[in-house]
Amino acid sequence: MIRINAVLATILVVCALALVTSQHNARKLFATSMIAAACAVPAAFLLSATASADPAPTPPIPAMPNIPFLSGLSPANAPAM
Repeated sequence: MIRINAVLATILVVCALALVTSQHNARKLFATSMIAAACAVPAAFLLSATASADPAPTPPIPAMPNIPFLSGLSPANAPAM
């Protein structure tokens, strides 16, 4: 029984070390890719044709056909008594 416990404890320690090592490698790879992406973004903007183009014009404001009618209903335009 002691042998089985020792073997299982050893397997547990090896699995825990493998997990920690894989997480460390993943974090290191993620940090490296984020640094590379951060350096690549300004270069991508400089090389992009759409990034250096003029912005799109703003759409025209639609006409409101009922403005005279609504301003006639306003109490400010009511005749004095």
